[in-house]
Amino acid sequence: MNRTTRSTLVGMAVCALLSGTIASLRAATILKLDLGGSGPDVGQKGGGEFGTFNDGDATTTGDQDTNIEFTSFLDPLFADVTSGNGSFTITGPLIASPTPTSTIPGTPSLVIQGYPAIGNLPTFSLYGPGNTLLLTGPTGSVNLVGTLGPPGTGGVISTTLQTVTGGTLKPYLADNSVSISISLSNINGGAGLSLNTVEGIRMNPYVADGFVTITAQGANLPEPTSIALLALGAMFATGVSRRSRRDSCVA
Repeated sequence: MNRTTRSTLVGMAVCALLSGTIASLRAATILKLDLGGSGPDVGQKGGGEFGTFNDGDATTTGDQDTNIEFTSFLDPLFADVTSGNGSFTITGPLIASPTPTSTIPGTPSLVIQGYPAIGNLPTFSLYGPGNTLLLTGPTGSVNLVGTLGPPGTGGVISTTLQTVTGGTLKPYLADNSVSISISLSNINGGAGLSLNTVEGIRMNPYVADGFVTITAQGANLPEPTSIALLALGAMFATGVSRRSRRDSCVA
């Protein structure tokens, strides 16, 4: 192999490594959970507490049985759970005193809330087959986006983990990078979200089916200095290749 070809290949390899490293710095969807097979999965209970409802399956630790789809950098490492014997729980005062931006049922206006957890932090836990703890930690603030009234679809609950405190997936995830989004459908059986205006404007309790998406960044990523060195290496290798070709032409 001549020097020009070798330099070109080195440059290509370093550029590919740099590209992959930069891509891995971005948060990606790593888990998808299709909760439950019947009945409501999640909802806001009395007293402003949001959480999963117990599906009655005592053989699984979490409230809601679920399939688990591993995606992004977790995809090649773990087999998807397709037998429904994973389980998921989230509970706590995620929405303590909601005040929506729209009070007109049936309008396309969004109901948006964002409140920090107060007092006892809400918790999130995901279990795999055999009740193996995959991921757990306390959540932070929450947003609810949805519409008032029918058809009761299109709502989204989103929050973040303040930190990952345990689970077999913990070593694979960067600190403070995990976000959770729960898509709500069939809210109150199609009646949708509603308000109680007797004691100020407050959200009435609701139940819904849920589909969970979890995003995160991968752990053990290079420091910014390392990324800069990779970039310099790529430029150097490319420069050597170009100089070699120019020298050959002069000769």
